[in-house]
Amino acid sequence: MLEEWQAQNEVSDLEMVLFGAALGDRGLANEHVARMDARVGGNLALAKAVKSYVCGAPFDLEVAPNFRARLEEAGFPWPPPTELRFPAKDW
Repeated sequence: MLEEWQAQNEVSDLEMVLFGAALGDRGLANEHVARMDARVGGNLALAKAVKSYVCGAPFDLEVAPNFRARLEEAGFPWPPPTELRFPAKDW
């Protein structure tokens, strides 16, 4: 269903991270996170995702080495707090 929907709608990598987390598809979330992390300013977009999604870790930090470096530099904890639970997300 997601693929059909994507064929008819423009979807950003940021949105795909949320879809991956909400659907419990860790690979999908990580795939789009890796793309974002490789871009200039990707760490800012990933910070926005973490802040907005409030579902704990919406992706594996290992796939985002640039973002991970910024977290370590700032001394921010990982994983972030979980305020919203997606039933299909098991990480």
